[in-house]
Amino acid sequence: MPWTLYRSIIAELLKVMALAAAALVGVLSFAVAIKPLSEGTLGPAKVMSFSLLMSPWLLRIALPFAAAFAGVVVFLRLSADREITACLAGGISHGRILLPVAGLALALALLHGGLSHYVVPGFYGRAKAMLERDLIRALVGRVEAGRAVSFENWVLYADRAATRADPEPVAGSEAQPDELVLLEGMALGRQRPDGSLQHVATCRRASLFLYRVRGHRWVTMRLEDALRLDRPGGSLEEVGEMAIPPIRLPSPLERDPDFLSAGGLKCLRKRPAQARSVGKHRRRLVRALVTDATLGALRARIRTEGPLELVAASGTRYAVQAASAVRTHAGVRLAGPVRVRRMRDGAVTRRLLASQGRLRIGGVDPDGRARVRGRLERVRVTDEASGLETERRRRRLPVMRLDPPISPEVAGLTVAQLLDRAGRDRWRGVEAVERAADRLRRAVRELGLEIDAVREERRALAAAAGLALLLGVLAGIRFPNGTALGVYFGVFLVTLTGVLVIFCGDKMDSPLAIALVTWAGAAVIAAPAVGLFGRLGREA
Repeated sequence: MPWTLYRSIIAELLKVMALAAAALVGVLSFAVAIKPLSEGTLGPAKVMSFSLLMSPWLLRIALPFAAAFAGVVVFLRLSADREITACLAGGISHGRILLPVAGLALALALLHGGLSHYVVPGFYGRAKAMLERDLIRALVGRVEAGRAVSFENWVLYADRAATRADPEPVAGSEAQPDELVLLEGMALGRQRPDGSLQHVATCRRASLFLYRVRGHRWVTMRLEDALRLDRPGGSLEEVGEMAIPPIRLPSPLERDPDFLSAGGLKCLRKRPAQARSVGKHRRRLVRALVTDATLGALRARIRTEGPLELVAASGTRYAVQAASAVRTHAGVRLAGPVRVRRMRDGAVTRRLLASQGRLRIGGVDPDGRARVRGRLERVRVTDEASGLETERRRRRLPVMRLDPPISPEVAGLTVAQLLDRAGRDRWRGVEAVERAADRLRRAVRELGLEIDAVREERRALAAAAGLALLLGVLAGIRFPNGTALGVYFGVFLVTLTGVLVIFCGDKMDSPLAIALVTWAGAAVIAAPAVGLFGRLGREA
């Protein structure tokens, strides 16, 4: 065996491949860092760290092209210098010349597979943690720079912002905040799909509480001395203290199956709620189940148990009584007279008497507790301290929760348990529950296909890296008189086509179709390599 020749070939291939991969990854790393840098979630000082953490993920994409480049450059030079001709004259066949290349291609495929399964997930997790740590800093920085802050469909603007590391516990909540942001002079609005604002409010001071529940970041807001704009009438309504329900903060880097290890993919298949797509529909099913159970409890308590006890986020309690309560698809309609007592520290501070009213569910907290919203019509308000009475055409009640709380205990159930619960006779025929359950089943199926696509994609892409190296080597031998740029351009086009076909596997709707398409991409690279090797064998 010509071991000296083999060592020389492998050393040259590794050297050129490393240089090409470093150049490609360097360019792509800074391109990936542009988005978080422009959005303010990444400081300029941490661009280099973030780019380094994302480089293993980019390396798995760049490796096939770097391998093809190395094969073309090294063997085109060997062919141009008549080294291949000398080897053939000395009795060394093309097969023996390609033996170290085949071994390196196999090692490259194994390296690529290990990179995708074990290295990339760890670095991705560190990059995600870096962006999440900078989330609060970015929020405060945008406020201090006079820029608006947006998350989900909410937009806020404030004059000043400050952070507090150890916020005080929030009464009436199982989950407690771990960070607090204090805002002064804040304006808040909720965007409709068309971009217009609704639920516009301003306040003198606001507190943003940040939670971590089941691996996700949530924020709630409490506004003090708030004014709310009535959009249809254009008038301002003084609401005093106003609470904004929990909003899930989108992670700068979501838990994408493409960035999970082999064990992580297996775990995600068993616990699909960890995926954002499934988690969203799971929360909607939880909301539908909790809403149905809570509306039934509201109606039952008013009709059979006397005053309905509700508590606001500020600790203010409301006791609601009505002549009758009728369940509707959107809430509970209260028929008059409707009496409401507002209490602080056990003492009644205000009494409200209304001709009619309505209670509805405004959302569900991460712990599964329903948020109740109320509205009263033609209201007479009596202040207990001064004895003054005022009349208002309409009065909204703050966001409240049942006390004691009622919940069908679904917040902690798995996806399979939730779907089983939704299929029981109690919720059979409830349109909101059935619609949410169908969407959740569809999301779980789509996640399963996505996991299958990631697994097949990793295997096919690992094979493509080794095949691209062989294709580059064979092209360099077959076209000794060509220019490096011209020969590599042809190899690059073939490799790019194969990689793109591999990435198209996740568009298929069955595991078999996914496997066929992804491995067809590898075959796109393998076919010309086999053809070139056959031509070399016939010409020898």
